[in-house]
Amino acid sequence: MTRELTTQEQFDAFADEVARELGTHCRTVELIDYDGGLGRLIITGDGRALRLCQPDDRHPDSLKIHAALPDGNKMIAPSIGVTARTARHVAREITRRLYPLHTEAARQAAELAAKQEAEESDRTAFARSSGLLARILDTARPGHRRLVCSVSAAPETLVAVLRADSDPDGASQLDEAEAVEFTTILALGLASGSPGGLVIRTAAPSSPDQVYGWRLRTGDFEPLTAGEIFDAYCTNADSGDLVPPESDVDYCVPPDLGPDATPSTHRR
Repeated sequence: MTRELTTQEQFDAFADEVARELGTHCRTVELIDYDGGLGRLIITGDGRALRLCQPDDRHPDSLKIHAALPDGNKMIAPSIGVTARTARHVAREITRRLYPLHTEAARQAAELAAKQEAEESDRTAFARSSGLLARILDTARPGHRRLVCSVSAAPETLVAVLRADSDPDGASQLDEAEAVEFTTILALGLASGSPGGLVIRTAAPSSPDQVYGWRLRTGDFEPLTAGEIFDAYCTNADSGDLVPPESDVDYCVPPDLGPDATPSTHRR
């Protein structure tokens, strides 16, 4: 025999019974965002929000129960249909059928949210990387320019080289494949927080080469001092021994890239 649920008062009392059957820490509250008929919200002891609804008053014993997922996810909340025989029967169906669906849906929702967050982080890092590269080229003097970016990543250090010579109009001539690889590795260092660095060497007629760079550390892009870039170029990376500095090379502080690294147009 099913319960007669034709008024909100009767429905609320039935929802209270279902909540008691589900556990001592369950409670019910008003379902304020439902206008499809009788409804009540059950909050379980472990934080689940169950929407107990009567979608069709022509069938007052047919209930629909939705288990809510976190706000902002794009998955459909799991639900089951159940007959209002007794509160114990409804609670049993929630435990037997709805809880497993909700657990799986919540797991998938968490994975989807993590994936979306990672994708957004990657997009942000790539945009920042592109902007930094554009500003570096904008502030570098014209001539022959060679950039090297390295990022420490398991199982080996990633290195990208970019040649960005400027034409007589001052625009950078970039190889598409090199530029994408360079920007991607720089973005990886920014997004992951892995240690690394970026060094640029410029050469122009009748003047010493200029060498300067930045370090990558915990996602920050910090300029190297002239002493640091000198030490990096004059130290053997394998043995740690000092090596003589090159002649006609100016180890210098990098130019100010400004507060924002906004992309600009460069020829590829």
